[in-house]
Amino acid sequence: MIEFFFAQYAAYPTSEIVLELVAVFFGLASVWFAKKDNILVFPTGLVSTFIYAYLLWKWELLGDSMINGYYFIMSVYGWYKKKKKKGDVVVFPISVVTKKENKIAVVIFVLTLVFVFLVFIYIFFYILGNIFFIIN
Repeated sequence: MIEFFFAQYAAYPTSEIVLELVAVFFGLASVWFAKKDNILVFPTGLVSTFIYAYLLWKWELLGDSMINGYYFIMSVYGWYKKKKKKGDVVVFPISVVTKKENKIAVVIFVLTLVFVFLVFIYIFFYILGNIFFIIN
C-alpha cells in the first residue's frame, strides 16, 4: 500500500522530496493561520508557493509553476494591504462579500469557463486536427 502512494518518488532526489514536504507543511500552516485571521498566513504562504513554483518549474510543469508564481505575488500584495493601518484601524479588514461582488465573481467565472472551452476547442480542432490530417 505504501509503495502505491510513494513509488513516483523513487527517481527523485532526496532534496526535492524534502523541499516538497517543507512546502506542504508551510501550505498547511498557511491555511491554519488564514482560519485564525493571523498575519502569519502571508509568510507561510510565501514560503509554500515559492517552493512549489521552483519545483514545478524544475519539473517542467510550467502552467502550475506560473500559477504558484501568481499566488506568490498576490501574497506579497495581500501582506502589504493587510499591514496598512490608519492609527489602530485596519484599512482593509475582513468583510462579507456583497451581492454586487458575487455577481462580478459569477461573470468572471463564466467568462473563464468560456475562454477555457474555446482554448480546448482550438487545440482539438486546429492543432490535433492538423496532426490527424497529416497522419491520414
